[in-house]
Amino acid sequence: MLRITNVFGLGFVVCVFVTLINSVGCGAKVVRVEDRIIGAWQGRYQIDQAAVEKRIQETKDISERLMLEAAVQTMGNAGATFDIDLKKDGTFQSKLAVGETVTESSGTWQLKNVEGLQATLVTTENETSHEHPLTLDADFLTGAGGFSTPAPGPLAALGALKFKRL
Repeated sequence: MLRITNVFGLGFVVCVFVTLINSVGCGAKVVRVEDRIIGAWQGRYQIDQAAVEKRIQETKDISERLMLEAAVQTMGNAGATFDIDLKKDGTFQSKLAVGETVTESSGTWQLKNVEGLQATLVTTENETSHEHPLTLDADFLTGAGGFSTPAPGPLAALGALKFKRL
């Protein structure tokens, strides 16, 4: 190193060193969850059938039992899907398809409490906000993975919505 600085001068060596550092990786763009989540996603319900059957057996209330069975049939077995397009401008459009029934909605979204592989997606429709806890796949930031959130309503403890990029 001393011989190089004597021949080329210390200023030249520092310039070359800084240029190499910047081109090799120090200038690499940091990928943020907030940026990676933008785009179109499709969620499918994944129901833990054993947990559902146990809950149905433990439930004394006939109406709750029937509601659970109907929810599992409708959301899990019927191949229900939930598509959502999270746009860069903070708006979203979504579509829930259960059999022949399709429900569409739109509103605004934001991501908060991003920490590691956890985040909270806040959606607002007609001035009503909903918080959706997200668990990101380990390969989410590479663009290969998706995310999941607990199923809504009575299925929350019995399954999840698993999202993959469209």
